[in-house]
Amino acid sequence: MAAIALLAAAFVFAGCNFGGKPEAGMHENSQQIENPNAITISPNKVSVEKNGNYSSFTVAPANSGVDWIIKDQSKYKPGTSFKKGVLHVAADETASSLTVFARLAANTSIKSNEVTVRIMTPVYKTLYVSSEGSDSTGTGTEASPFKTIGKALTAVADAYASDEDWPGKTAGNAYQAEIVLLDAVAAPPLTEISGTAGQYPPLILSAATVPEADAGNITLTGDGSLLTVGANVTLTLRDITLKGKTNNAALVKVTNGGHLVLEAGAVIKENKNTSSNGGGVYVAYSDSPGTFTMNGGTISGNTAVFQGSNGYYGGGGVYVKQGTFTKTGDSVIYGDTDNDHSPGSIENTATSGDGGSYGHAVKAIKENNQSVKRDSMAGADVDLSCDSFSSNGAWD
Repeated sequence: MAAIALLAAAFVFAGCNFGGKPEAGMHENSQQIENPNAITISPNKVSVEKNGNYSSFTVAPANSGVDWIIKDQSKYKPGTSFKKGVLHVAADETASSLTVFARLAANTSIKSNEVTVRIMTPVYKTLYVSSEGSDSTGTGTEASPFKTIGKALTAVADAYASDEDWPGKTAGNAYQAEIVLLDAVAAPPLTEISGTAGQYPPLILSAATVPEADAGNITLTGDGSLLTVGANVTLTLRDITLKGKTNNAALVKVTNGGHLVLEAGAVIKENKNTSSNGGGVYVAYSDSPGTFTMNGGTISGNTAVFQGSNGYYGGGGVYVKQGTFTKTGDSVIYGDTDNDHSPGSIENTATSGDGGSYGHAVKAIKENNQSVKRDSMAGADVDLSCDSFSSNGAWD
């Protein structure tokens, strides 16, 4: 996939990176395949936890004698290895991804396709939340869940502060804590999730159930952002649907150096911001810029509505103000694909009082003479009908 960088309000599209000098691997057998130009490995996308193994790679043709290679292996920890088709990621690995391929043992100039491997930080502690739970008597287990996400966050911070054996804590590479919703809830905007340095480990918010097509695991009931990710917090949304409403804010806001991550199964949908920027996600600048990384998931059916014709506003799906937005993998941000702007439609839209539109899918602004740069057109994983990019950073 082509790489796209947008700095100040930064977009980075990352995919497979081909080429590079191969490293030595382990030779399994030396049988020559009939067509030396037809060596492939699969699957083409893999996730492996630290201190974990992945052994389901296959090579075609099946009788190929290959060496298994980690590209630029010297960049990774000594314990990270790829031998006999089994990839092992060291417990102390600090990289977030690596690239692997196979090389024909009988002819080392013949290489397979490259596969990107995401390195996942394991979950050390899991807490549960349910509408039937209790913040006073619940313990956060699946059998005795808390009632609110806020209570679960307090419990995470307390556990992280008191547990000196929390893996990776002293090395600044802490294992994650996950909060799991056991049922669907309706909720007002949550208090900003932020803290002092080292107060929280990396957080995951997920759901144990798949909501109905027109529902969400969390449905917003009041005005304001449902989630605000702030200072010293990294929050990953995984296998969870957030549903908005006609509102006066983006459904999710990232500010003060916070970091939001969307992964597979995460959905941000159907929020209509009637007063400012960003229908789905607003990446804001306050004391320091926010960061939004989209490794998977979907942003759809959100709207930003504003008055006037100021091109510095908009962003039906995502609005970025001097922050950073990185989109990779199979993530999808719907744009203006069929000119159907009716409520509940899957496209993200941005409209103004003068009838104009600014960045249906994504909008980024440049301020203080910072540059806005786009190296190529929309990535293949983005559903857009118009591959245009204006001087103000509108991405329609």
